[in-house]
Amino acid sequence: MSAAKYCVTYNGGGMTDWFLPSTGELGLMYNRGIIPPEKFYWSSSEYDLSNSYYFDSGGINYFLKTNTCDVRPIRAF
Repeated sequence: MSAAKYCVTYNGGGMTDWFLPSTGELGLMYNRGIIPPEKFYWSSSEYDLSNSYYFDSGGINYFLKTNTCDVRPIRAF
């Protein structure tokens, strides 16, 4: 299952309006101490057809969508 589909189908707390955050939203969560620095999180931002951006330790990079990263669904920011 893709990261985006996981977020759309997630129903934590009985809520159904979750989505995959952008790199900017992940950066804000990191700066506020909401996400730990040692995790790699997929973002909704794509590099190209085969690669997506991920966020880790305050930085942004990209790799193949077939690689594994954590997913952090959010509802609103």
